Amino acid sequence: MRKHVLQIIVVALVVCLTIGMVLYIGEKHARSQLCHRMEEGFDITGTFAYESSLSQSIYFERSDNTEFTTWAARTEEDSYTKGVTSNTGDPNIYLLTSDDGEPYATIHVAYTSNEDGLIFISLDGRTYMPYEKIANSRVTYNK
Repeated sequence: MRKHVLQIIVVALVVCLTIGMVLYIGEKHARSQLCHRMEEGFDITGTFAYESSLSQSIYFERSDNTEFTTWAARTEEDSYTKGVTSNTGDPNIYLLTSDDGEPYATIHVAYTSNEDGLIFISLDGRTYMPYEKIANSRVTYNK
């Protein structure tokens, strides 16, 4: 009887240690990925919206055959603008230029993942509005 209790305790300890190691390794990997993305830049592909509203939203997509990330934005006034992103010295800050070559906005990527993300967009260079990721792909606009 005592031998069985000791075996159960040993098995329980081994199971607990195994679970602990798996959680530790998974968490360490997630931290490593986050640090890598902070240094190298987060992927901004997808659709982001202000207060989850498509009336104030922006999407980013990248073609396989180009180095540019294209974007399109819809504003409260129902205007529609599109263009390309330009890199800056910071891998998580982009300048948005419209198709006619005019500067449109600056975005700062806080973080992104497959499930969610947060970017801050400034149209005037001073005020940044938070946009949350609502889709991993482009949301089509009717323009």
